[in-house]
Amino acid sequence: MRLKTPPQLLSLLALIIVSCSKKDDVEPITLDGRYDLKQVNSEVIIQDEEPEINDKDFSSEGIYFTFSADGTYTTNANVGIGNIEKSSSENKNTYEIENNILKLKITEADLNVPFILYFRMSESMTGTLTLSLNEKDLLTSFEASGADLDPFSQALLQVLISQITTINYSLELTKA
Repeated sequence: MRLKTPPQLLSLLALIIVSCSKKDDVEPITLDGRYDLKQVNSEVIIQDEEPEINDKDFSSEGIYFTFSADGTYTTNANVGIGNIEKSSSENKNTYEIENNILKLKITEADLNVPFILYFRMSESMTGTLTLSLNEKDLLTSFEASGADLDPFSQALLQVLISQITTINYSLELTKA
């Protein structure tokens, strides 16, 4: 005995299979123009120490990042590993975006050494751009930057990073 399947059921079944097997497409984020820093949120836990949780409103600080299509950016901030502050001068460097990961080349503020920070990027419906970094992203950043570091800086950063058990760091920016 042969079962008859209505064509509509076959079409529905095919649609369900195609929909379920397809990965969610992630809309690529592009950076172009000026973004003003509004908020920084950080949680850092270092072995055997109390958590450091800091949420700071930067709206009145006037810190900005201006991204150009040629892969360069300018900022009036000193950017470090897990910290940021307004600079008295403008800094220029380069960036890349791959799979909504921002690879931001910086001169690390505290050590004055080249470093690449790997930030995950997301955009809200209101247009807020969030750059976030966790301990895995920090380790990836260190591995990508290691070859450009002098042996002392490399050893120092390796010890510091090995002591971090948790880091959740995010920058919230709005397009100017």
